[in-house]
Amino acid sequence: MTMVSFDPAEFWRERLTATSADLDAVGHRSLGPAYNAFLYRRREEALSDTLLSLGVKPESSCILDVGCGSGYWVDFWYRLGVRRLVGLDLSSAQVERLRERHAGFRFLAGDITTLPSSGLFESHFDLVTLFDVLYHIVDDAKASRALTTISRVMGPRSTLLVFDQIVERDVSLRAHVKFRGRSTFVRLLEQAGLAVTDEIPLFVWLAPPVFGTRGLDLVVQAGYAACGALMRRSRRLGTVVGRSLFRLDRALLRRGIQTPNHRLLVIAKE
Repeated sequence: MTMVSFDPAEFWRERLTATSADLDAVGHRSLGPAYNAFLYRRREEALSDTLLSLGVKPESSCILDVGCGSGYWVDFWYRLGVRRLVGLDLSSAQVERLRERHAGFRFLAGDITTLPSSGLFESHFDLVTLFDVLYHIVDDAKASRALTTISRVMGPRSTLLVFDQIVERDVSLRAHVKFRGRSTFVRLLEQAGLAVTDEIPLFVWLAPPVFGTRGLDLVVQAGYAACGALMRRSRRLGTVVGRSLFRLDRALLRRGIQTPNHRLLVIAKE
């Protein structure tokens, strides 16, 4: 399949500026901010549970937030009492905003796929986060370089946390998104000396599932977009639908019912 040329830096510069870096910028734009709030509420819930199960103490951890973007997760870490955090993002404008908002943290403008793999940071990080970033690095060679750079700033007991979608085979529904098949994903991690140690399902129906079959996935995406068009016009509707599916997903996941959807991946050095 021929992919349309995609410039990540320009894409995120325009997207973050156009939406004032709210949840529409980093979430599902077609679903509206009220609905997106529930998507991120579920992500926070899964992340908090995972940190607890791993025994991670944010207040004493050194964290690297790759793709800090709108600052949503920077705010999350700040609320948890984190004192040492480095944020990296493509958008220099967003980096400047975050420096003003969180003067106690360090923020760098740069591309994780082209940064030097050593000498950039003064020490290893206890925790590295790559939240909804990797599937926007659509070139496998660049994704491999990004993971290798991340691996080299991780210590032997460090953890990499990733929000991503693993499907049966590679699928690209848009120029700026590539969901990778499990074999591709594992290969990229192995090249960087990394391995998945746990997978936590995030959604069943709250976020659009991706089945890895282009025709079916386009239909699913179109259906969610059609509903989103209504929810964007009515914040109340977005809240009602979002809350309902949030509760439904909770119940289904407790029963072990899943669709091929986003996961929180816990990754360690091999």
